[in-house]
Amino acid sequence: MSAFRNTAITAAVVAVLAAYTFYEYKNSDDSINTAQGERRIFHLLRDDLSEINLKNSEGEIQIVRDGDGWKMTKPVEDQADSSAVEGLLYTLLSQKGRTFQADDESKKTDWAEFGLQPAGSTIEIRGKGKTEKLEISSKNAFDGSYYVRLGDDLLLGDRGLSHLVSREPKSLRSRKIYRGPEDFKKVSVKLDYEGDSASFEVAKDNDKWAITPKPSFELDQEKIEGWVDKIKSFTASEVVADEMKDEDKNQWLLRKPSLVLKVDDWEITLGQDKDEDVYIFTNKRPTVYRMARNLVGTLRAPVRYFRDGKAPFRFDLELARSVEINTDKLKQTFVKQDVGWKLKEESAEKELDADKLISLMQSLSSLEAREFLPAKTSGAKLPAQPQVQIKDADGKVIFALQWGAEYKGKEKYNKDQTFRFTKALNTSELMGVSKDRLDRLIDSDLVRAKPKAENKTASTSETK
Repeated sequence: MSAFRNTAITAAVVAVLAAYTFYEYKNSDDSINTAQGERRIFHLLRDDLSEINLKNSEGEIQIVRDGDGWKMTKPVEDQADSSAVEGLLYTLLSQKGRTFQADDESKKTDWAEFGLQPAGSTIEIRGKGKTEKLEISSKNAFDGSYYVRLGDDLLLGDRGLSHLVSREPKSLRSRKIYRGPEDFKKVSVKLDYEGDSASFEVAKDNDKWAITPKPSFELDQEKIEGWVDKIKSFTASEVVADEMKDEDKNQWLLRKPSLVLKVDDWEITLGQDKDEDVYIFTNKRPTVYRMARNLVGTLRAPVRYFRDGKAPFRFDLELARSVEINTDKLKQTFVKQDVGWKLKEESAEKELDADKLISLMQSLSSLEAREFLPAKTSGAKLPAQPQVQIKDADGKVIFALQWGAEYKGKEKYNKDQTFRFTKALNTSELMGVSKDRLDRLIDSDLVRAKPKAENKTASTSETK
């Protein structure tokens, strides 16, 4: 199993668990039911909370409400990950304790005996002018749970407290890279990755994106929009460090960046691949992030990635008057008359499925080239004539398509894709088009056997 697949599966599992926890948290009643002998530890409501403090031998984590979200103020100042904080709150507010000593006994408790003087860790939450504090023992109780001090009361806390007391600050921090305005209209790009070295600018004018220097081909606006959206949502896998010394640039392969993006006053720098990872930093804070190489995806795309691969397959369906199919499975010509499409050479045994022919033409017009290759690319043997030709009323070819051998994607952003060498009308280059789509293009039932006429005489005789 590839590293990418492992990372993707892990990310998916974490996302599902986080979503479920958040859903349960949002839909739970603030009045948590407790079993006999148990009591709630915290009573503040989640919507009233303004601050969370976690302290242990490693240090202190402080998180405060920031508008609709949260931010971390200790041990570093940074945006907090809202989903992670909501999951933490759910765990906190659902904590319960079991009575360990009666009230009169707790007055003479030797707190040190239970690892509570000093405590191993403390949790404080604040809101609405109130503070609630929980102290957790530095050692486990007999059954693996924790001793808990709540004021003058000694309780046994749930084993789940171990997750709270060992929480790392970075697990609660936002890993979102770009945090500037969402409505930017210009990105400056400096690319130096796997043989592609270029500087260009992507800018939006009158709701249409353009690239400077202007390429010689038409651009795919949807691809550019997707790339821009990736910058806005770009999220790392992990916070690695909060400072970067000069020698660290060598360790994380940041000495010669693979990509530098400038958006307004933001500058995002990605290093070269270090095994399966990429290290990232911005000019806005000293934090260094790590991300799986495969999850960077097309962010490090060269200009040719943005080429409109749908353009070679556009033709006017309304002009089509004949369709010629020439494949190993089917050799037929279909013509359009006033009543619709039919076989050019009528047959007593076969007929055309007109709906499937129309579906074929629609599929042709929705194909997309993912790569453009030199006409004399090695191994790109094509058939002598197109497998599909479409002509107008004057017999002029308005669309033709031929495809040959399959091959693995040559571009780095297509490494996991399988294409066929393809040639369309009016294109001098070869194209890489999805093998699966081409293999499914022509339905084997496009021409089918005519249904046999019902034998009424035989039916009448059987009835009698």
